[in-house]
Amino acid sequence: MPSRALLPLNAELRKILSTLSLLVLRLRVELDVTSSKTRFLALLNNLINGIEFLISDCECDNCLVALPDVHDEHYIVELEFVGCRYDAQAYLPRDLRYIEEFKLGTLSFGEVLGNSVEFRDLYSIARKLIFELATENLLRFSIETQLTGYEYALICNRNGSAVIISGERNKLVFPKVPLPAFIAHIHRYTALPSSKDLEQALDVLSNGGLAIVILTTSRYSMISRIGPMTEEDYESLCLFRDFMMSPRSPDEVFEYVKRLLFRGIRVELDVSI
Repeated sequence: MPSRALLPLNAELRKILSTLSLLVLRLRVELDVTSSKTRFLALLNNLINGIEFLISDCECDNCLVALPDVHDEHYIVELEFVGCRYDAQAYLPRDLRYIEEFKLGTLSFGEVLGNSVEFRDLYSIARKLIFELATENLLRFSIETQLTGYEYALICNRNGSAVIISGERNKLVFPKVPLPAFIAHIHRYTALPSSKDLEQALDVLSNGGLAIVILTTSRYSMISRIGPMTEEDYESLCLFRDFMMSPRSPDEVFEYVKRLLFRGIRVELDVSI
């Protein structure tokens, strides 16, 4: 048994070690992972939001989009609005202005002569890129989260920037993100969303973001936009959030989600990576 004289020293050492561990944690709280992929995703997000607005406001049938390559040094995007009742070029909505304000690329309006995709295809292109970014950046931390409980998150913004943050044991406090493209984070045991995760999904998707992603070492859940977000989508997410405020088995969650109405949102739950 240690002498009483050593007890204060051990207590002091524990305090020092605790402070050092917090310092180490803070040193790795923010990792800048901005890349050509995060900038391309921001471009897609702003395109989706801006085109959604113009198609609705100008009563257009469609929009053809000629996209650059993700690795191009400068992004040039060609847009051709089809079957519009009103002139889609008369007004540039905020999200399309972001593209040049954030130096994400240059827009060109008119007939698209080269290869193009339809506007609706942008959602699936963005979803694939979101999944790549989430797994490439976060899976390297998933074993640590499983062993220690310390969670990590990836925040990608609509200005093209991206950062990884870390939290406390079994707790991750997210900063306020004014222009989120998507947010992904790691769970220790299950990829199913909590009520707080669904509250975050409501915040991200209703403010122009594209998705939230939850990862474990081998599974994921994703809630993402596949079209313009509707009132039914928002109400269904609210119901899902409220349902998850009580403990639920996976089977209960899957059965409940089947009863919800989603039009512009895709809900993927506990899928194998």
